[in-house]
Amino acid sequence: MLMTQLKERKDLHLWRDRVAISARSGNKIKINDSLLINFCSSDYLGIATDSEVCQAFKEGIDIYGFGSTSSALISGYYKAHQVLEEQFADFLGRESAILFNSGYLANLGLITVLAGRNSTIFSDKLCHASLIDAIKLSAAKHWRYKHNDVAHLQSRLNQFDSANKLIVTESIFSMEGDIAPLQNIVDCVQQTNATLLVDDAHGLGVLGKNGAGICEALALTTKQVPALVSPLGKAFASFGAIVSGSKELITALMQFGRTYIYTTALPPALVHATITALQIIKNAHWRREKLAKLIQFFIKSAQQRNISIRSECAIPIQSIMIKSSAKVLALQKLLYNKGFLVSAIRPPTVPVNTSRIRISLNYEHTENQITDLLDLIAEFYESHTRLL
Repeated sequence: MLMTQLKERKDLHLWRDRVAISARSGNKIKINDSLLINFCSSDYLGIATDSEVCQAFKEGIDIYGFGSTSSALISGYYKAHQVLEEQFADFLGRESAILFNSGYLANLGLITVLAGRNSTIFSDKLCHASLIDAIKLSAAKHWRYKHNDVAHLQSRLNQFDSANKLIVTESIFSMEGDIAPLQNIVDCVQQTNATLLVDDAHGLGVLGKNGAGICEALALTTKQVPALVSPLGKAFASFGAIVSGSKELITALMQFGRTYIYTTALPPALVHATITALQIIKNAHWRREKLAKLIQFFIKSAQQRNISIRSECAIPIQSIMIKSSAKVLALQKLLYNKGFLVSAIRPPTVPVNTSRIRISLNYEHTENQITDLLDLIAEFYESHTRLL
């Protein structure tokens, strides 16, 4: 059976593979003997190779050694973990915070604590796989609403009666490159006495005056967004995820969150470096300003070349629809051979016939690099118009 499934995946141009990166400097990476400009990374602010962060990682090793060697509730919770949680709660303007080992584990732990068999969950149709898996694991009744369609969400909420309703959405949808109408969703939630959970993976570090994410950008309080997930693997270039909210919520996660309780804690040296990353991001106004200018340059340049981007939101993720999985792989290969690494996104990550090139911008890109990339895409785009 596995052989049949694997063959089918190859035949449908859906095969996935890994490439080993041997070196990295800024937005350039080396794969085998090829030096490529990386348009795949979520390192939006250049934190991954920042000298201060790298030095802090080394200092963390000197202070704490290598791994945590235990779960947080046994002996794996170090001072670095405590400091990061406290500083993040302050950074996000929330009562309390807790550090999970990944965004995936944070969503699984959080949703299964907030919802159970007697709950009803309403999620955006395009929510991330980790949210979908968490909802399944919770055993709650589950209804999806059309992507970013608040009227449809409202009708769903009115249609189904439940004492415990949970609404789940992302802030920025990583495959679409658009932003949730969160203020309207908050208004909808308040009318129905539901709880709102927001995964801010791609908003953290980028949105808001200080990079605190979607809630800072929209001035939303803990009462309006009781459960906020802030993964650290994107703009923070680290690992893990902060869940923040009321003290009651964070205490409940520590007591009942299985994906927090039953796993070895993150290495304290990594957490020590993440504290430095937090300080940099707080003060990275100029990096965010430069990134914002590059995003606008990208959008305008794509429009000038008649390249249809999925969304024109001023965020680092920009998707270009190709539809055909075979053609999106052909474009990815063309760009690779010209020195650019981009993401070819295909089913099952996205629906059938919606394969796309996803481009991730960071503040270290240049206008010349963007221009060269878009010129190649435009050339391909024009020659395959009938297939796009």
